[in-house]
Amino acid sequence: MQGDPAGALALFEEEPLDWMRRTGRSLALHALGRRKEADAAFDELIRIDGTNASYQPAQVAAQRGDPNLAFKLLEKALEVQDLGVSRVLIDPLLDPIRADPRFLKVVERAGLLPYLDEDAPTET
Repeated sequence: MQGDPAGALALFEEEPLDWMRRTGRSLALHALGRRKEADAAFDELIRIDGTNASYQPAQVAAQRGDPNLAFKLLEKALEVQDLGVSRVLIDPLLDPIRADPRFLKVVERAGLLPYLDEDAPTET
C-alpha cells in the first residue's frame, strides 16, 4: 500500500502470525510481478486459511484483479462469520471491487448498509 512491495515482502517474511504472513507474502509477491511465487503463496493462503475463514484470501483476490473469486470468498467469509467482513467499508485492499454491484450486496449481508457513506463509489 505504500509503494514498496520489496520492503513489504521482507517485513512479512518475519511476521510471526501465520495468517498475516501468508496474506502479506501473497500481496507483496503479486505486486512485485513474481507471478509463479505469488500464485503459490495465494494457493497456500486459500488452502490453509480459507478453510476456516475467507476474508484475507478475498482481499488478495481483489488486489489480483479477480473480482469473481473475491466475491465468492467474501460470501464464504459471511457464511462462516469471519470478523474481517466487518472491515469491508474501510478496507483499502477491497478498493478494486468497490464499484461492482455485488459489493453493495456484501455490505448489506454484513449488516453494514446503515454505515455506508453516501459518497462511496458503489453502485446500487
